[in-house]
Amino acid sequence: KTLRTGFGSPTGITFYEGSLLDDFRRAAELRYALLPYLYAQAADAAARGLPLMRALLLDHPDDPTAWMIDDQYLLGRDLLVAPLFEEVSARPVYLPPGAWIDYQSGQTYEGGRWHTIAAGAIPIVLLARAGSIVPHAEVAQSTAELRWDRIELRVFPSRDGTALGTFVRPEGPRASVPQRLEAARATGGGWTLRAPAKL
Repeated sequence: KTLRTGFGSPTGITFYEGSLLDDFRRAAELRYALLPYLYAQAADAAARGLPLMRALLLDHPDDPTAWMIDDQYLLGRDLLVAPLFEEVSARPVYLPPGAWIDYQSGQTYEGGRWHTIAAGAIPIVLLARAGSIVPHAEVAQSTAELRWDRIELRVFPSRDGTALGTFVRPEGPRASVPQRLEAARATGGGWTLRAPAKL
């Protein structure tokens, strides 16, 4: 297995093998899976005049610790990313107020404090805001092959069992129209979903 990139060598080609290639593949697959979320969040960020990748302090200006964090960021409104900058399997992560759910393990953490959080199979710490719905696509080889008619909604519920999200289609009769997603835990398990409702 070999990964070719155009970075890092005079010839424009660098070869990687083994676990780095596996990590890169998992990260690339996650990126493609998250494209519906990223598309919706980019539309929201543009409408609100915010960057898609942003410092914690922009969404939490009243949290003094959020002003000090320079090695984590929010990716849209509902995902918090804490990259690994060294060869470690866990790192200290500051979570803004509210509950946060580890994207890979499903463990819930209380916000407003520091936690040491282990990375999962994808070597990054990624958390979802409790009470969010993150739209996912099936993994594809290119954006042209994404199936916008087969979107999975991942629910990261709040304590009361509800969640909200946004979905935006890039094409079709409702293209670029934000659609509100609402989920509530159903009696007997599972979820009741209300969507799409025009914002």
